[in-house]
Amino acid sequence: MLKWNIESALLSMVVGDSFFVPTIEHDLLAATIRRVAHRENIPVAVRIALSDGATGVRVWRVEKQPDDVDTETAE
Repeated sequence: MLKWNIESALLSMVVGDSFFVPTIEHDLLAATIRRVAHRENIPVAVRIALSDGATGVRVWRVEKQPDDVDTETAE
């Protein structure tokens, strides 16, 4: 099992950076990342994504907290 420090990963990011974590537990991982980012006051965008054939969670460091709207489906 892969172990990593979410807080350390988030704190090392600058605006525009992103990382992808392959997982089948999308909702759990996304919620954990959002909770840690909120606690550390780090604005992020978190989405379930597909990368190189693997499903997982993609996290972007953003300038400010994005609206809780999926821009791909918003009209």
